[in-house]
Amino acid sequence: MKNKVVLSFTIFLLVFILSSCKNDDTIKIGFSNNLTGANSELGISAMYGAMYAVDEINASGGINGRQLELIVKDDFGDPDKGVEVDNELIAEGCVAIIGHGTSRMAEKTVKNANDNNFILISATMSTNVIEGIDDNFFRVIPSNSAQAVELAKFIHSHTPGETLVFAESGNTAFTTDLANTFLDYYSSIYALQTIDEFISFQSTVEDDYDNAISIINETTADNVLIIGSSYDVAKIYQKTTNEDIKLYLPVWSTTHDIFSLGGNNINNSHGMNYFNTLNPEIIEFSNLFQLKYGDEASFSSMFTYEAMHILAKAIDNADSLTTNSIKTALLNLGGYRPLNDEIMFNEFGDIERKTYNYHLINHDFEEVN
Repeated sequence: MKNKVVLSFTIFLLVFILSSCKNDDTIKIGFSNNLTGANSELGISAMYGAMYAVDEINASGGINGRQLELIVKDDFGDPDKGVEVDNELIAEGCVAIIGHGTSRMAEKTVKNANDNNFILISATMSTNVIEGIDDNFFRVIPSNSAQAVELAKFIHSHTPGETLVFAESGNTAFTTDLANTFLDYYSSIYALQTIDEFISFQSTVEDDYDNAISIINETTADNVLIIGSSYDVAKIYQKTTNEDIKLYLPVWSTTHDIFSLGGNNINNSHGMNYFNTLNPEIIEFSNLFQLKYGDEASFSSMFTYEAMHILAKAIDNADSLTTNSIKTALLNLGGYRPLNDEIMFNEFGDIERKTYNYHLINHDFEEVN
């Protein structure tokens, strides 16, 4: 508890300092994400990724001689609070916002960005609900449907067989999309039996965790896919005793705290990500990130780092700092490679990316074909 209090105070102090350093000669960029609570690791890691990118850009001279100023807000993982803090950021002069963390935030915050005419770029909101729409929303993570298909291909190529699916119910904009698309694709394309429906559980509800543990221990399925945060996966899997079933994780839970949270049971499980951890540039980024922030770089920090560099590049190319000019510059960015693979927005601000599959061994992610 003491460590959590210290961490929360440190984050509050960072937010206060970043939000107080106002300078009319800077270009203000907003950042809003979940920085407190049980599932805040995604947001904290994203904040560090944004800070890392801003430091790099400013050290290189900024944009047309103007430094970037990052203004950070905590949305507490609540959609209504997300709308509130986004509006505060725009009122404070931000030309665009990097946010938010989970897909449950998408519907209200994207609508607000369109209603109030500002650019919102997300690193990790992957819901299908906001796919294929010409609006002010951009994202650097592929949609849930794209991730579900890649997960199905990974499981089929690695350990084909009956697959049991659990989906956390607090972030249904992500989990339900992913679960349904996975089940439809896996059973129809590979003509393999799956459990007909996914099993829902509510995050932090002990009875739901216990029920999931009991089902996994008794099932005859070959694989289990748990669609939840690293905290959820760890709570369920650290108490399972079924050594025959193989665990698979979506991108959401392949953060480094999965090892400290999950214990030895996480060893030999499988996950997927959009970053090649064997890439020398990723290794260098990760090492420097660790030195700067004392924390492991995750997909969230890398996505947000890329989002910030992409936004900066678009601002540099834009005719002005208006929403329309920045949007046009983002759509015309072309193939751009800020960190890992070359990425490009389609006409709707959505993106496709290469996926990488991993085996979780000895507290590390080892790439597998």
